[in-house]
Amino acid sequence: MCVLENRCVNEQDFSISLHLDEDNCLMSFFWRDLQMKFDYLLVSDLLLFDTTYRINCYEMICTLFACVNHHGQNVMVECGFLMNEKVENFVWLLETFLEAMDNMQPKTMMMDQAFSMANAIEKVFPLAKHRMCT
Repeated sequence: MCVLENRCVNEQDFSISLHLDEDNCLMSFFWRDLQMKFDYLLVSDLLLFDTTYRINCYEMICTLFACVNHHGQNVMVECGFLMNEKVENFVWLLETFLEAMDNMQPKTMMMDQAFSMANAIEKVFPLAKHRMCT
């Protein structure tokens, strides 16, 4: 975490959030920098939500949010890690994302077919249209 904490000190509007369990063990974390926020606020019509499955040495799930800019390029607007795919962890991630992006909800979200992800999106982004990828 030291690198991310240093970025908080040295960069303007760098955001990091940690989600700890009752024993103060790390359950999830999220970060975004100023460029990610700027990109999202410009092109938030479609938010792509993807996860990798435990490919890192800590066996955490990597979460990525991306948008498509006006040049047809994918731009990453969030990165985070979750311990598991429980609905409450996705809700935490989406609420943290929303707060970090000045409460600006996407118009449409595209994601894979994870049931817990879809439930969290319905709860946190009730106005967004949901699209499933197969």
